[in-house]
Amino acid sequence: MRKFLVLLLVLPLFGVDKLILKKPPESLSKYYPPKSKRFEWIGNMFEMATSITGIFVNINEGRWDRAKEWAERLSKTYERTSKMVPEWKKFFKLELARNVVREVERKNVKGVVRAVKKLGKTCQRCHSQNLLSVKLLYHFPSYENIKVEDPVDFSEVKFHKYMEKLAKDFKTIRVFLVEREYKKLSKKTQEFVERFKGLKQTCQKCHNSDEEVAPFVGKSFEKALNNLLTLVKNKEFKKVPMALMISASYCSKCHNVHQIPAIVREAFSR
Repeated sequence: MRKFLVLLLVLPLFGVDKLILKKPPESLSKYYPPKSKRFEWIGNMFEMATSITGIFVNINEGRWDRAKEWAERLSKTYERTSKMVPEWKKFFKLELARNVVREVERKNVKGVVRAVKKLGKTCQRCHSQNLLSVKLLYHFPSYENIKVEDPVDFSEVKFHKYMEKLAKDFKTIRVFLVEREYKKLSKKTQEFVERFKGLKQTCQKCHNSDEEVAPFVGKSFEKALNNLLTLVKNKEFKKVPMALMISASYCSKCHNVHQIPAIVREAFSR
């Protein structure tokens, strides 16, 4: 059986020197939670990517009949997807998808490669303009409805308000250090640590295992906060700034994952 060496095409998603995020059309929302739990849109993306791989895997094995099945599957999914979001119909070129099928029928390896590459460029154009916005809006959880019980004053507040309290505690501790108000520093540090540890309850809204949250609020997190409390209790105030910054590094770990999506989602909601 003759083997064909076919290189899978990897098209860059972004080929620009600046990005402008646009809010995706409202019509896309019907394919994502809470309106749908089936993720039909992203499902079609994976379906088309799998179909392209299926085409080349079978061409390499000389199984042109199966390659044709995958090409037809690609074409049908591409056409179905083109009708899902009317505002994005301009990105789709149905004839290019049909041409992939024709080239497979001709058993023309170079023709298939050219046809898939041309089709892939239509995907690239849409991705370069919309992929980031879609991921940030639909593939990250919303924090708008998350409420947190404050362990200091026992009030229930929205997540962003809780974060404001935590940030204020952190900055107040630094003020008391500079001013050498050590009695106030001790009380505020206790509040800060209690609130910081209280963040773990918000993680459990989305993450279902200790392993998932361990890098953010695991044993090392607890150790850093307990060390901060011990230093203040023992009046080792010269060591407090460094301990405070180590504790704050856990803020950065979480922010690097969650903050940017949250900012974008909030901007899109205005």
